Amino acid sequence: MIGNPKLKPETSIGVEAGIEQSWANHTGAFGLNAFYRWIDDKIENEINLNPENNRYEQSPRNVRNGKVYGLRLDLQTRTPFLGLPNLTLFGNISFLGSEVKDKISGEIRRFREQPAYVANLGFDYTIPEWGMNFGLTYNILPGFENSQLKDGKNEVTKQAGENSLDAYMGFRLADNIQVSLFGKNLLANERSKTRSIFSSTGVFENSRVEKEIAERLYGISLSWQF
Repeated sequence: MIGNPKLKPETSIGVEAGIEQSWANHTGAFGLNAFYRWIDDKIENEINLNPENNRYEQSPRNVRNGKVYGLRLDLQTRTPFLGLPNLTLFGNISFLGSEVKDKISGEIRRFREQPAYVANLGFDYTIPEWGMNFGLTYNILPGFENSQLKDGKNEVTKQAGENSLDAYMGFRLADNIQVSLFGKNLLANERSKTRSIFSSTGVFENSRVEKEIAERLYGISLSWQF
């Protein structure tokens, strides 16, 4: 990754609307939200061949103005019907779309590296007599495939999904003090991305595979309300 001194800041303006409905004496809730944003000077990472060192380098570039829009569904419910009134189940899914005019082909395309959707599933369990709660969240990030023209050739990028698991545990030490332990990306999944080059006639020329292990992250936090 190299810098770009000519990079302009990305700015946006948008609108958002939503509704929420609860049921069963507020033990459950359903939410529906939609958003639409206009983005000026959209920033994306590009990989180009540096003729000075004959190496491929990645750098951020402005790729014209674009727009992004989406729909998010949220569902949350406690489970007294299972005999577990302190257990809360939750989940959400966001469907994403975007548009930008490609500066090379002139075609309207999605933002690069934007999945079609993202989702989260999890639970939270509270033990009031101990002043304690804990939970898990499973994050679903599907893969994507992008295609772009570059130097008269077609570059196809495929990235595998990156699902992850987060956990937390909180302890209320006093009415206004809480300590939380957390762990992120507990599965430590491998990130995999493949870039393939095809000629203008569709003949495969070469491919490059990038793999990276995402490390687990652990931490502790203290919150104090006053």
